[in-house]
Amino acid sequence: MNLCASILPFLFTLPALGSTAHEPELRLLKQDFARGIELTTGNKDAVQTLLLPEVVYMTLSDRNMRDLRVFNGAGEEVPHALRSLMDAKRIDHADVELPLFPLRAEPGGNAQIGDVSLQLKRSPEGRVIELKALAPTQQVDADRTAPVLAYLMDLGSLSRPVTALSLLLPSTQESFLVPYAVEASSDLATWSTLVAQASLASLDRDGARLERTRVSLPATSRPYLRLRWLDQPPPLPLERVRLELASESGVPARRLVERLGKQTESTPPTYTFESLGVLPVNRVQVELPDTNTLIQAALKTRDSEEAPWRTALDARYFRITNGVELSNDPHPIATHVAKFWALFVDPQGGGLGSGMPTLRLEYFPHQLAFVARGEGPFTLAFGKAQAPHSNFDWSTVTQMLTGEQRRALPEQSVTMGESFALAGSSAFVVHKEDRSLQQAALWAVLILGVAMLGGYCWKLFRKLPAPEIHK
Repeated sequence: MNLCASILPFLFTLPALGSTAHEPELRLLKQDFARGIELTTGNKDAVQTLLLPEVVYMTLSDRNMRDLRVFNGAGEEVPHALRSLMDAKRIDHADVELPLFPLRAEPGGNAQIGDVSLQLKRSPEGRVIELKALAPTQQVDADRTAPVLAYLMDLGSLSRPVTALSLLLPSTQESFLVPYAVEASSDLATWSTLVAQASLASLDRDGARLERTRVSLPATSRPYLRLRWLDQPPPLPLERVRLELASESGVPARRLVERLGKQTESTPPTYTFESLGVLPVNRVQVELPDTNTLIQAALKTRDSEEAPWRTALDARYFRITNGVELSNDPHPIATHVAKFWALFVDPQGGGLGSGMPTLRLEYFPHQLAFVARGEGPFTLAFGKAQAPHSNFDWSTVTQMLTGEQRRALPEQSVTMGESFALAGSSAFVVHKEDRSLQQAALWAVLILGVAMLGGYCWKLFRKLPAPEIHK
């Protein structure tokens, strides 16, 4: 009986062992993946880095990017980790506002911006605290009714480059569309053009208010910025300008993917777009096929063709002509990963017409770091069904580096070749039959073992002498 008592706990553990025995840790080889890219290191640093190319996102099957590995020249897997540079470098898009200095024309005159001279007053730190514009014949700054030719901003107090501006006016129901240029200078005498023509607009179209207030800039660190009206100024003076700054350490350039829509037979009008892999999208734009088009539409996503649609953005899109062509600003969204995208258009207003929309998705690529163990060349292998997690995070891969070395890691230290086929499409085949047979065989062995042990215990129990009864 003692033998059975010692065996019974083991019997109860067999099912638990069986539930995990069919899921062993897989040792993946380079040839198990769909595609590869050769990585050539330019130095002997222990940790090498790269920015994931678009083909990787388009090939991966797992939205968490589990099916990605790095192998050395001997075919051995080396530790790797991924991170988002958007999070790591703390991009600051909070409102940054600076004083605006208007440059006015001579009252009743036709002065151009080149006719205006400047009189500056600076703080002890060198910042502009007062600016007066002087026309050829008289000082005009005192006349607040004189038209504004341009606005100046002193960027000298900023520690990071400016990458975008948003022009804000007091609330008004008046419609206007004003073209302007953005220029930069180091000495207030010589100006270079950053944006040749942008539009500040607020228009009423079929009861909807259409606005365009933002303009992206090539990052500039020059201390002075000028907004110059190319035609008549807007009906109200600028209230303030919001500046967007680059991150402290810089960020990789945004990447852009475009897909032409295909209309389905659904109601409301729906346009689907070719699979977009697992891109970490954070800004979207829909380019409308025809001018003078205004729509309200929901942009929806899903991870597979069988999954239900979920809404990523419900917004208004427009493309109109009013002297110049004008469209809505791109829409920022929280980072969104999905393979399939669709545009569901509200039928009110006539929809899109006969043309097809173009979906523009913008994203920042992930950075990959790997330990350069062994000889090269190294291979980035990617694309496989049901790949297990690599079990490494960024801090583990970079733990051999000092804090300063981690902060100084370059965006990319390797040279990447063209992608090439490894296992191809066979890497995405799931062998369900083989797995189910192995599982059935394992459970059969376990059940047989339980039956045999149970029978042995029953025989021992039958052989035990009957207990004596004492009166």
